[in-house]
Amino acid sequence: MECGRRRRDVNRSSWLARLRRQSTAFRPRILLVGAGRFGVRHLETLQQLERRGTLVVHGVVTRTQQSARRIARQYHVRTGWTMTPAFLRAVDGVIVATPPASHAALAQRCLRQTNVLVEKPVACSVKEAQRLQRAARRYRRVLMVGHVFRFHPVVQRLKRLVRQHRQSLRLLEATFINPGPPDQGVGALRTFMHPFDIFDELLGVSPRSVWALASYRLRQDPSCEDAACAVLTYPHGLGGWVDVGWSGAGKRRTVTLSFLQMRVAADLLTGRICIERRRGLRRVLRVPPSQPLRQELECFVRAIRRVSSPYPDGRVGCRITAIVEGARQSARTHRVVRYRQIPA
Repeated sequence: MECGRRRRDVNRSSWLARLRRQSTAFRPRILLVGAGRFGVRHLETLQQLERRGTLVVHGVVTRTQQSARRIARQYHVRTGWTMTPAFLRAVDGVIVATPPASHAALAQRCLRQTNVLVEKPVACSVKEAQRLQRAARRYRRVLMVGHVFRFHPVVQRLKRLVRQHRQSLRLLEATFINPGPPDQGVGALRTFMHPFDIFDELLGVSPRSVWALASYRLRQDPSCEDAACAVLTYPHGLGGWVDVGWSGAGKRRTVTLSFLQMRVAADLLTGRICIERRRGLRRVLRVPPSQPLRQELECFVRAIRRVSSPYPDGRVGCRITAIVEGARQSARTHRVVRYRQIPA
């Protein structure tokens, strides 16, 4: 009898917790792990959402006491440099915005206690990404991957165009170039995996093969590409071209779609989409500016609330990791890599 009463109490408390999460008045407590260049961008956006009443910034975990004091002084937020299970259980979600090599271990640790948004790449290997996906299922947590360009208004506009003219689409091209020197120490293909993810978002299918070339001149490190290009083949004769790396003095973020009767060139930095048809007609669209990172964080809040809304989950993270690792293998071996089984 005592056991049955205890089980009813547990079921009632979990039901109340689920009801609380689904309430629009529920403001999830978010912990940020990492306060580097991109971590600070997360913190500033989180504080914007806190002022709007969307969430509560529970605190920031940094690597050192010195950076913790600096963040606390500049942003007036609670900081620390250690994470305990009790500390993690006190929050509704954790954002991991640390160097890529630490993503998998930190996300695995946090998933035991709470929901996690981990910046891309979700992991540096497919096995690590799959391990995180299994942990999210086991502990019934939200595992969201920070593929922020899925929330970019230009990408969403291109997605509508692809949906309308899918049968005539023949080629996708993407260029993501930053001025040097290289950073993060994980190579161009992992750092700039956005084009592979954008193609995945636009098409909804995985490539069949990849052939890639890479340059290692700036760092002389065969595990870290300075620049790379990749040719992807998709079902039904569709092709993809990706150009990424550190080169020149300017920053470029472009996506071009070639259809049978038109060509669409989009600049993700300016929000300009140019549509050229074979008959000579030309049309220029201006997509209103927005904040993809804010939309990504709002999506994480909805996922925590268990609101029915799609988000890039662990399966997406596994899939993009597998595609990128195939490109890296091709660049190292100078051979075409065929994708036998990409996680769905």
